[in-house]
Amino acid sequence: MEKQNISIEIFNAKTPRNGITIENVSLNDDILFLKKKFSVLKNLAVERISFRLEPTGKNIADNQLISELKLPVSNAQLYYRDLGPQIAWKTVINKI
Repeated sequence: MEKQNISIEIFNAKTPRNGITIENVSLNDDILFLKKKFSVLKNLAVERISFRLEPTGKNIADNQLISELKLPVSNAQLYYRDLGPQIAWKTVINKI
């Protein structure tokens, strides 16, 4: 079986203009792998990024495979949200 790669254009969920395209994404890659590639391009921590299929849709789990999303081979699109700085629960509980 030949390994199929696609390009995915990723838009900001709040202002879906000017997307960022990530080339050569394997259908066997997971969302976490895509987040790592995207984080380098946007200079954001991986923990701050959430991907979704629609601008107002639910977050996609990090362990979900690209093939499971049933994206089209051409014009594949995802949306991201910047979740802001993430702090550990331990930090929150220690402050109480």
